[in-house]
Amino acid sequence: MTSEQLFARARQLETLADDVETVLDGVSATAASPLWDCPHADDVRGQVWTYRNAAQAAARDLRHRAGRVRADAWAAQARERELATTGAPQ
Repeated sequence: MTSEQLFARARQLETLADDVETVLDGVSATAASPLWDCPHADDVRGQVWTYRNAAQAAARDLRHRAGRVRADAWAAQARERELATTGAPQ
């Protein structure tokens, strides 16, 4: 992959992480509301918090992966510039 493709992939991973991190925020807010009550409210709230924590952990992992991809992109960019300058790979 080219550095440009790798940078794009890193941006996509960051965007996905943002979406994954916040996907359950609305549900969590609703479940936490004292107005929301049902016979199994505590069980449901517990499961929502579990899923939300899992989503946040997945988002952290995606951001970590995006960082590794971005580092690969910088390395690829350096190789591409070297090749463009010297005409020979490092």
